[in-house]
Amino acid sequence: MSDEAIGSGDPARGGRARTAALAIGVPSLLSVLLMAHHPSLHTSGMGEAVSALSRMATVNAFVHGGLILMLGTILFGFVEFSGLLGWGCPAVRGGMVAYGAGALFEAGAAIVNGFVVTRLAAGYAGQPAEALETLRPILRLCFEANQALAQVGVSATSLGIVAWSLALLRRAGAARAIGSLGLAVGVLPVAGLSSSLLSLNVGGMLAVVVAQTVWNLAVAAWLLGGGASGTGGGAARPAGA
Repeated sequence: MSDEAIGSGDPARGGRARTAALAIGVPSLLSVLLMAHHPSLHTSGMGEAVSALSRMATVNAFVHGGLILMLGTILFGFVEFSGLLGWGCPAVRGGMVAYGAGALFEAGAAIVNGFVVTRLAAGYAGQPAEALETLRPILRLCFEANQALAQVGVSATSLGIVAWSLALLRRAGAARAIGSLGLAVGVLPVAGLSSSLLSLNVGGMLAVVVAQTVWNLAVAAWLLGGGASGTGGGAARPAGA
């Protein structure tokens, strides 16, 4: 007998499913909204760059701080989701490890871009041109650190989605469709990064967030529909079936 069948009709399990759905769905939508307001820097001159970074410091901190908060909330939701799927499944455990690691790397990227860079710029505000030029290699280092953290983070969260999707493919009905969608959502960013077709600038990162949000909302709807309790057409196939 599956874990899902054992938990069918359990009010506590239904409450966990609703909690997971809200923790995954709502912050996913808010993440898209925050990414849509992500500030961009369009200048190469150090004086203009420092001035622009200083002006956008508040918005930058709000956007990136909000994204970190959303990441943490979504991560909590997926912990509950994994528990509902069943920790006994290796794909579920692997998905949680990969997604959790990816969320930490993405939070690191947000810290660099949202706080470290603007604080560096604030420290150089009003300095002469010669002093500002010494900031250029430091900002370049911050950019490379941000990109490395973001690429590892996106790759890891994508692999987490793939692993969870493999677990969902073992189920019937809507769960299998969500699993198929998750394979595409998980594989395409990794393929894009590996082939250099995907760049994690603001537009590229927004595309990844939107794609993952589509899958997250599908998972949230499935949870709200009773899929994880076996009442929504998503019970796991018995071993050997």
